[in-house]
Amino acid sequence: MIRPFGALAAALAAAAAGGCGDEARVRLVPIEPFAGARCGRADDIVTLVVTALGDFRSQRFSMPAGAAVELGDLPATTEQLAVEVLGLAGAKRTVGKSAPLELGGLASGDDIPVMMVPPDGFCPVGDLAEPRDRPLVVAAAGGALVLGGDGPAGARTTAEWYDPRTGRFEPVAGVPSLFEGPLGFTGAAATALPDGRVVVSGGPEAGYTVFDPAARSFERPGALGARARHAAVALDDHRVLVAGGCRDLGATGACTPGTEETSTQIVDVTSGDVVAGPALAAPRLDGVARLEAAGAELTGLRVLVAGGVDAAGAPRTDAERIDPDGGAAAEVVVGGAGGEVVALDGGATLTARAGAASVIVPGVGEARAVVATGATGTLTLLEDGSVLSLGGNAVARYLPARPAWRALVPGGSVPPALIGHGAVRLDDGSVLVVGGRDGDGPHRRAYVFRPSLIGPTTGEIGAFPATDGVDTELSPLDPGLVEAGPPWRLRAGDGPLRSWALVTGPRPGDGFLDASVRASGGGVAALVGFVDPAHFDAVELAPAAPARLVRHAAGAPRDLCRGSPVELAQDVQVAIRIERRGGRVTASVAGLRVLDCAADAPARGLWGLGPLGAEASLVIDTATVGRP
Repeated sequence: MIRPFGALAAALAAAAAGGCGDEARVRLVPIEPFAGARCGRADDIVTLVVTALGDFRSQRFSMPAGAAVELGDLPATTEQLAVEVLGLAGAKRTVGKSAPLELGGLASGDDIPVMMVPPDGFCPVGDLAEPRDRPLVVAAAGGALVLGGDGPAGARTTAEWYDPRTGRFEPVAGVPSLFEGPLGFTGAAATALPDGRVVVSGGPEAGYTVFDPAARSFERPGALGARARHAAVALDDHRVLVAGGCRDLGATGACTPGTEETSTQIVDVTSGDVVAGPALAAPRLDGVARLEAAGAELTGLRVLVAGGVDAAGAPRTDAERIDPDGGAAAEVVVGGAGGEVVALDGGATLTARAGAASVIVPGVGEARAVVATGATGTLTLLEDGSVLSLGGNAVARYLPARPAWRALVPGGSVPPALIGHGAVRLDDGSVLVVGGRDGDGPHRRAYVFRPSLIGPTTGEIGAFPATDGVDTELSPLDPGLVEAGPPWRLRAGDGPLRSWALVTGPRPGDGFLDASVRASGGGVAALVGFVDPAHFDAVELAPAAPARLVRHAAGAPRDLCRGSPVELAQDVQVAIRIERRGGRVTASVAGLRVLDCAADAPARGLWGLGPLGAEASLVIDTATVGRP
């Protein structure tokens, strides 16, 4: 049974295991981070829509406000619950989504909190414990760790934890002595590990520490060479590479001239071992590092270091690729924008600063210039594949499929000018915005921004790139190979499969792809279970050749199976369907089955399309990805 909350004040009661006939129930409740919170409440609730999400076709339940409705069985594999509050004429007043959950792990009477916010809008959450300008913020284990920043009287030496279940911040005790000096966390880097722990490296003192979100505590510091204002990235579940920066900070937190670094180090936080890594080509301060697929064939991984400034403080508009295992000199990528850096779902990297934006493509030595936005403060990848830009008074989204920027007019309690803030995406898909400064100096305010509810557990999503000017959930590997049209055309890159566009949002295990396409000069590849550019399966459909399923892993692609010859007319619209279910992959072209073969347990990832062949291009009219 589910009972809608009137004006978001009462609770939703929902069956937790097996349906309303069982006694076990949980409550879906709106988060109220402080007394008198009004943002996220609606005064004209007409209909409430609750959607069960997971690796199944999503199930929606719609009901009038105040009604009690039998839901039947809630799917046992439900992973998230989405909530939409509709007002008059069906207008969406507020929306929200739970953090990932396991129904089997809930006890009767448990609450499932949901932050309700106007769509594409902001709501304030609880204030920070202390004012913080330019804090370090990193999402981990469902929440967010906030470190340091500048206060009214100097650098902060404290840390806080944001609990998304309550919408409040809690001070973290036991900050290591590494960060208790007058510069606090100035120059340090915070890096999330896959298990949710956070490695805090460098800064005013040599060393590192690990924050455990489960215990809300820092581990004893470990040894690391002096390094500040450096880039850092997790290589795996226990190793972090730190790159560039400088060896010494002056009294103001600026690098002491002559101490800039090109060296890198790899620290193993399990063993405590620290080894030298490959050198950068030139000093870089305040850079950002991320993992990227390596080389022309996109096998293996490299570390991309971008953004930041040089020793003189000038923005670095180039980027560098280094091999974390050594054996190769740094490769310089030229022609970038510098500034803020964020990874895109398609496998590329977006960089942007005031007046310029570019995309760095794996294996390509020159960045692709894209249409610039206005002043950029922070870039945050959203679950639908777009990028949220927050800076000054501007709120905008980058749309990878166009590629273009689109200004947003946010709803809710819109923050004042966003300067010096931090922003991270939380597990429910929302964006936490913390701290910054205004005319009175550093402040304590924090907000949650609610983008669309499209995300990894969405049941089905359709992309319609052929429709001019309409947002579409596609993320190409290389925007330089896109003709946005209409029609929306994707050209081939170097190599047999070096160009694709992924349908962003859902990450099915078992699933399907239905598409209407027009191939020219070659065939079509359908990407299945895309994890990164070096790890995915591809169904290859080349004219007059047998259909085949190819596995791309960190090494040479290998055939998993072959099917029947493909009849694929050129420059003619054709329907294709790819399905993966129960350990089998099938493919049909124009209704004719051309592939049916066994494949082992699938990775959950994105699905997409690409042109197949060195001279090929592909027009994508529609593409729908969903769960069977």
